[in-house]
Amino acid sequence: MIQASFAGYVGNNPEIRYTADQKKVVNFSVAIRMPKNQTQWVRISTWGQLAEIAEMYIKTGQFVAVSGTLTLQNWVDGSGTKQTSLQCTASSITLGPSKVGNEEKTPEPAIETPAVETKKPVKKAAAKKTEKKELDEIPF
Repeated sequence: MIQASFAGYVGNNPEIRYTADQKKVVNFSVAIRMPKNQTQWVRISTWGQLAEIAEMYIKTGQFVAVSGTLTLQNWVDGSGTKQTSLQCTASSITLGPSKVGNEEKTPEPAIETPAVETKKPVKKAAAKKTEKKELDEIPF
């Protein structure tokens, strides 16, 4: 097994599956740009808490950096042709902006923020004094 780290764009929304003993496994593919403008696809598998995070935050077009154990899978397709693919069991994933058309979009958390109590507004004069004091305390 090889430890690897790489970065690329997610090619499909995560696919959620469960093992026989009800452990969640989340799979998705990442496109990695190779020399000579070639693309290499890597199939990513996540387990446990990382699978929960991948399910909530990873979407098609999301830029991700992945670290984990890399393996090469060989199989024969329906027409009898030998095929190979790279698979990675992720140990960490770092999220970046997603690509929507030509725009980049920073991911928004899917977790709701708790309600915050509103407080009485501070008088403007008191706010200005506090602001001036804070600026005077800056050491440069």
